[in-house]
Amino acid sequence: MRIKIFPKFVAVMILISVIPLALIGLRMIELNRISLEGAILELQINSASSLAEKIDDYISNLNRELIRVIGSLETHALTWTERQYELQSVLDANPEIINISFVDQEGNEVLKAYNPDLEKETELINHREELLFQKAKTERKTQISSLFCKDELPCIQVFYPLGKEYFLLTNFSLAKLQQKILTTHIGKTGYAYLVNKEGKIIIHPEKEKLFLSARDIPLVNEVITAQVDCSREFKDKTGEEIIGAYSPVKNLAWGVIIQQKKKEAYYPVYQMQRQARFWILISALASAIVAFLLASNLTRPIITLIKGAEKVAGGNFETKVKVPSHDELRQLADTFNFMTAKLKEYADIQVDKMLLEKTKTEAIVFSIADAVILTDHSGKILLVNPQAEKIFHLPEGKWEEQMVWDYLPPVLGEEILDLIAHPDRSFLKEVILPLTEEQKKYFEVRGTLIFTPKGEEFGLLSVFHDVTLEKEIDQMKEDFVNSITHDLRNPLTSIRVLIKFLSEGKSGHLNEKQRKMLGTMEVASYQLLTLINNILDVAKMESGEMHLELAQVNLTDLVGRVLTIQEPLVKRKNLLLELFSSKELELNADPQLLERLFANLLGNAIKFTPENGKIKIVIEDLPEKVKVEISDTGPGIPEEYLEKIFDKFQQLQRTKGGTGLGLTICKYIVEAHGGKIWVESKLGEGSKFIFWLPKTEMQIYPAPNKS
Repeated sequence: MRIKIFPKFVAVMILISVIPLALIGLRMIELNRISLEGAILELQINSASSLAEKIDDYISNLNRELIRVIGSLETHALTWTERQYELQSVLDANPEIINISFVDQEGNEVLKAYNPDLEKETELINHREELLFQKAKTERKTQISSLFCKDELPCIQVFYPLGKEYFLLTNFSLAKLQQKILTTHIGKTGYAYLVNKEGKIIIHPEKEKLFLSARDIPLVNEVITAQVDCSREFKDKTGEEIIGAYSPVKNLAWGVIIQQKKKEAYYPVYQMQRQARFWILISALASAIVAFLLASNLTRPIITLIKGAEKVAGGNFETKVKVPSHDELRQLADTFNFMTAKLKEYADIQVDKMLLEKTKTEAIVFSIADAVILTDHSGKILLVNPQAEKIFHLPEGKWEEQMVWDYLPPVLGEEILDLIAHPDRSFLKEVILPLTEEQKKYFEVRGTLIFTPKGEEFGLLSVFHDVTLEKEIDQMKEDFVNSITHDLRNPLTSIRVLIKFLSEGKSGHLNEKQRKMLGTMEVASYQLLTLINNILDVAKMESGEMHLELAQVNLTDLVGRVLTIQEPLVKRKNLLLELFSSKELELNADPQLLERLFANLLGNAIKFTPENGKIKIVIEDLPEKVKVEISDTGPGIPEEYLEKIFDKFQQLQRTKGGTGLGLTICKYIVEAHGGKIWVESKLGEGSKFIFWLPKTEMQIYPAPNKS
């Protein structure tokens, strides 16, 4: 369907204006989205990192204070009263300490101070059975417990080695850190929580989740092993999309995690995208309106010119067009009007010329020796010459408005109908027209469509060239060759028997020179017999007398036998022979003809491949057929020979010896089995002969017609 210029111009203008705008806008939306999402994730990372740093600072400060106290206790020989005073001063300076005590090697608390604001009353207890104490006693290193709750306060317990006899036991309250974590909120759904090195939640806004394992949350697994801050997106158990960040607490191997629902966290991003798309749409509509108005102003004069041209095409050369503008389109309109005036003058003087040309054309058509028939698309005869009238017995001078189908053979009628249905084709066909029961005429018919100088279809031209004489000469040559070969084969067979008789020494002793002469005679007679047999085989194939002896053939084994026979020639030229076959393949075919096919193709490859060359055989198992490729690294075949290399007696100029029938026989063998053969080659790059045979039940195809 032809699209008019105005909608086409409007579409182009809109596309030019809207598409770049849309692409740039969408790209900017995407860049802004990435930037905003990155900023949101960075905010969460900073929040998690800030909490982790505060915990690290808190633990570090307490640790430094206790190390100072331990240093003071180890350096000075203090009385127990002085030690009690030292412990009490630590409590006064650090209100987060619940209690602090001296523990001996048996785990007994021997001296203890406590913070009455955090612990109502206390007593000396024994820690001998506690794993943390046992580990501190064994390793003589500082041991820190996991977080636990005491009177609903989150606590940790630390054993510090104090000299060789005691340990300093300190219980810390993490209530302030807990409050800081629990009061950290991001939006409505964002919150923070703390996990220990085992992946258990130790501080969380939801108390029922405390001390439960959170290893199923991706952020928890990552923060336990990570040494850096990071963020990511994931889905929770309900399928809700979550974004989160984490930061490790390095002093305690804990991790601070902040997470928030993605739809809330990215709400500003979604809002920005909606607003940006809205303004892009508004801009696109505005651009489309401007493009429409601009296209309308530009195409109106062009449409006027098109309508004027249509009138001129209809033969109205007095048409004038008016364009009310003062630009190049006005100049184009003036040129158009000048052209129509000149066309009118030209049309007035062309009538006589057309009559003269018609007379010349008819004189040429009527004087040529070939029969010519011109018809329209419905098959009505428009023009014939006397030769056509004579051959097809057309009524002389009364053939106008007659249908060509009434006079042509059916096969030609079908070809003409096909040509009318497919104007891009032409046909070349050979037909036989019987004159009498014994006499026939052979014609080479060429059909093609005729077009006017304007490109309009005028009709169908059929030219009939008499090739009867050529056919009779070809038949005489074939009959002569077949007769001679038949007459030569019997005496030649007798000669070969006598040569063999003499070579075996049955008529007397032979010297070396005589044996060499008989060997030469044996080779020459064998080549002559092969030539005769090839000629006779081709004659049988052409006449349909060659019958296939079908049997199950193992294609791989058959190729192996041919390769074994050709092996001496391969070794003599030091060729690399490669065979690629996917598996054992069997076909229902004539084994002798198939072996002859491979022998001819492989023999040609060996013959034309130079020393140290390469020959490759590829057998491919396809769904409905078997495909074989035989390629070599020989000199290649010129392009003009590729189409006729399979014709009888066709040989390249560089070829020495041979009959020119080997590839012809290969073609007949493949086509008799229902397959197809062809060649691909470039000069200097070698040749590749390709054929395929059907895998289904073999259908016997008749040999190709000799013509």
